[in-house]
Amino acid sequence: DCAQLRWLGLELFSRIRDIQPLSRLLALQGLSLEGSMDTAWRVETLSPLGALVGLRYLSIANLRSADRTLAGLFSLKRLETFRYAKWWKASEIARIRELNPGLE
Repeated sequence: DCAQLRWLGLELFSRIRDIQPLSRLLALQGLSLEGSMDTAWRVETLSPLGALVGLRYLSIANLRSADRTLAGLFSLKRLETFRYAKWWKASEIARIRELNPGLE
């Protein structure tokens, strides 16, 4: 049972496009979903991560989504660290920063 899992790091699970199962890991405080240095990990959407309202650390370095939006993360309001690639919309990054004033 992973219900009490606090930290999870996954790197370049390139065959996994649906991250919906992660939305059940409600105790997570830290999550890292990353591609490799040379290859982006592509998922359908980041929306399932919006259920993880206890997250303090989130890294989506070299992760892309087919819907090209971070809007699914706007429910996250406890982030202290947020790592992301430069291709995300500046307006959406600004919104996440606004919602998480404690971000480094």
